Amino acid sequence: RGVVDEKGKCPVGDIRVRSIAKLPNADERWKSPKEGWIKINVDGAYMESSREASIGVVIRDSSGSVLLTAWKFISDAGSAEEVLACKEGLTLAAEWTASPSILESDCANIIKYLHHSERQRSASAFTIQEALEEARKLSSVVFLHTGREFNLVAHTLAQLARRLSHSAVWCNRFPFCVEQLVARDVNSHAS
Repeated sequence: RGVVDEKGKCPVGDIRVRSIAKLPNADERWKSPKEGWIKINVDGAYMESSREASIGVVIRDSSGSVLLTAWKFISDAGSAEEVLACKEGLTLAAEWTASPSILESDCANIIKYLHHSERQRSASAFTIQEALEEARKLSSVVFLHTGREFNLVAHTLAQLARRLSHSAVWCNRFPFCVEQLVARDVNSHAS
């Protein structure tokens, strides 16, 4: 029941129920960006035993409409999946929109490193610099930490990439596995 196996798989039904159960009210859900801005939510997953990683990205506008979803499988990866997710989200945003952006991740350390890259000495330092180069292509970027419960669409996309060992980018649409999560976020925004 909800147990992740060596391939990173677990029953989908348990994930949805458990995740939704964590959210007591609409005030504690995904928050849309202000008018004219986009929000890039990213997440990474890493399985040390197989050295496989995956990332998930969702880009939405101020109405909560999905502009882009992406998921990427990375074989023989290191453990820098969260910073790779940030870089991928910023790259896609720079390629597909000129709007000012908010990048949200549930990894507080990566957000801290993006704010203070000069203090960063980890093995991810080069990838952080690449992410910041992508950020400079956008008119404005704000880096924010968010809780996993506010980042479920990106998290689920990262899990999708890992389960399928597959990568994709979809414009103006999203896979079925996140449909209820997107609807919940939009409905909480509307209320």
